[in-house]
This record gives sequence, C-alpha cells and structure tokens, in this order.
Amino acid sequence: MLKSGALYYAVFLSFLIALTAGFFILYTYFYNFFIDQQLLRGQVIANVNSAINVFCKDPNAFNYNTATPWRIEGEPENQNINVTRKHWGAYDLIFAKAQNKHYSFQKMAITGDDFFQKDQYALYLADKKKYLSISGSTKLVGNCYLPKLGIKRAYIEGQGYKNKELVYGEIKISSSKLPARNYLLDKWLEPYLSKNYPKTDSILFLSEIRNIKEINNSFQNKTLLLLTDIQSGFPRIPVIGNVIIHSDATLLIPGNAIAKNVIVFAPSIIIESGFSGCIQVFASQSIDIRDNCLLEYPSFVGLYCTKSDENAFVNIGNNTLISGGILLDASGNGKEDPKIKLDNKSTVEGIVYSSGAVQSKGKITGSLCAEKFFLKTASSIYENHLLNSTINRVTLNKEFAGPIIIDDMVNQKIIKWIN
Repeated sequence: MLKSGALYYAVFLSFLIALTAGFFILYTYFYNFFIDQQLLRGQVIANVNSAINVFCKDPNAFNYNTATPWRIEGEPENQNINVTRKHWGAYDLIFAKAQNKHYSFQKMAITGDDFFQKDQYALYLADKKKYLSISGSTKLVGNCYLPKLGIKRAYIEGQGYKNKELVYGEIKISSSKLPARNYLLDKWLEPYLSKNYPKTDSILFLSEIRNIKEINNSFQNKTLLLLTDIQSGFPRIPVIGNVIIHSDATLLIPGNAIAKNVIVFAPSIIIESGFSGCIQVFASQSIDIRDNCLLEYPSFVGLYCTKSDENAFVNIGNNTLISGGILLDASGNGKEDPKIKLDNKSTVEGIVYSSGAVQSKGKITGSLCAEKFFLKTASSIYENHLLNSTINRVTLNKEFAGPIIIDDMVNQKIIKWIN
C-alpha cells in the first residue's frame, strides 16, 4: 500500500520528464532550423561566387548596364540570381546578387582583362616599313611583333647595344595596324568627354560641398559626378569610391591629395610630385604626371586627342610608377603625332597602347603596343629608336588583370572586391 504523498512525486516526476522532452524537442527544432539556415546561407553565397566565376570565364555573355538573370543548371527555380556588368573607366564592375526565401547575399568587384589568356607579347610595333634600332642597355624580353625589315643594333649618343641577343623571345611579323581596341570603352567615355553627362549620375558642384571630412560613395549607389573649376580645383578632402570628378579647365592634383578608385576628367591634368593613390585620369590635351608619383593598381592614364594639337602628350616623370595601363588615342589628331614620354627610371606595370609616338627611357613590365618610337636627345631626334629602355613581359605578375582596352578579350579576372 503506497503512501498518499507518492502521487505528488509521480506527478512531479512526470512533469520533469515532459519538460525535459519538450526542451529536447525544442532544441532539436532550433538546431535543425539553424542548420537549414546555414545551408541556405551557404547555398546563396555559393550561387553568387558561381555567377562571378561564370562571368570571368565568359564576360561577353553579360551585357553592360543590364541585370542579367542567371540560373545554375539542376538547381531549384527559386534560386534568384542576377548579374550586372558596368564600366568603371578602363575596367569593369561586376555586381552579383542571389536570394533564396528570406536570405540574400551580394558581392561587387572591379575586374580586368586576364592578360595571361592571350598572346603574350612584350612589344607590338606597327609595320611602317622602317627598322627598329636599339642601343645602350635596351632589353626586350618576351615575344615581339616587329616590322618586316626587322631589328638592328645602332650607335646613338656614344652608346652601342650592350646585350647579347636583340630579342629575348620569339620575333614575329607585325601588321601595319595595331591590335584592335575595345571601342565600348570609348562609348562609355564619350558623355564625359563631351559633357553630355549620363542622366543616371548624381551631379553636384564641388563648391557646394562644405563641412564634411571626406567624400565616400559606395558602388551600390548612383555614381557621384563632381563638377569643379579652376577656383575649386581638386577636392582637399579624401575622395573614395564611386566618384567621377570633371573639370572644364586644367586640373592640378596636389601631391598630398587622397583618392581611391576615383575617375578624373579634364582637358589637361597635372599630378604633382609625391602623389600616391588609385586613380584613373582621362584628358583630351595633355597629362603630366611628375616625379616620384605612385598610381596604385588598378590605375589608368588615358589621353583622347579630340582635335589637332601638336602639343598633345602624356608625360611620366622620373621614379614614377603606374600600375595598370596607359592609352593614347591619336585618331582625332592631325599632322603632329601626340606623344607618350616615359622618363628615366619611370615604370609602367601592365599595358601601354599608343596610336601616336612613344619615347621610352624607362621600364615597362608587361606589354607595349606602339605606332612608332621617337627619341629626342640633346643633339638630334631619332625615329624608331630605343635607348636604355626595358620592356619585359616575363616578369609581369601572373595574377595581373589589366585595363580592358584590347578588343580580343577572352577572360576577366577579379582585381579587388569593393562595396
């Protein structure tokens, strides 16, 4: 015979068992829910990465300025994935976003042309029925496309050719024309060069900006177009991100200016000594980058000669490094050849493309496409001569992705992730 208090113990024990079982069921539910959410999150992130990888392998499958729906074969139809491709100066922006149920994820990057998926030449010199003459410590490393007349040693300014081989690579015959350019870039640039600004940009006068410590615009927002003049000049505060600066007059960029991923347009641009930043500059008359400057990867320098101007030039000063590329488009010029001048100890990592003339006294780590060379010394001016110049394709970093200025683009590669 049980005591009457035993019933209370039985009820209490049953309550504890039910409570424990309830907690266990609740734990199992939330644990499974957490696992499902993690799997969902992982799947959405994987979808974004897959979309970006597909873009890099086949960029021409995606149109500019259009959100392209994309679906992974074999995946459920509720996988909502969109890829948007945009120009950002001489490079591309890729924006991928995926959503499944209530979870979404997005990534954005600056991408460039994958140089190592193409014909890897150090020099492409258009065939104008003239020799290429080299002297001093000039060194060409990598395959070279040269005029049919070929290459020869020359004695210039008291210096003969010092190296053993004329070309440290294979010599091929060039055409009378340079490799075709990517004119989609020109189409994007035209509204800024002509001042018919895109209606999609947010336009603001620099003189209206007051009492802020920096200009920082996300690439997920509309492009901020800052209009400036001689009086306002270049912003005296840091400028970062999705910002284009446009000036109607010569624009001086101070050596202590802070710029990251921005684009600048002006008829003439001067970058003072000591500048360091990631910047793309485009001009129609001249670009003068003075000594001891660092244009960080991925930077770009573009001169588009829209009218005949015998003084059109791009000058790269001593001990200045440009990581990205240089383009000189002389199609709008008349009798005189616009010029790219690389001074002593200047370095360009990437590609230099010139439909004008090039004087190279510095070092190019990558590729040079040139219509012709010129060499100005104290005593004379020489045509198609190189003196103490180095062009080396072999030492270019294998991970390098350059500006999208050549038309035969195969693949693209991520340069940097942005927000």
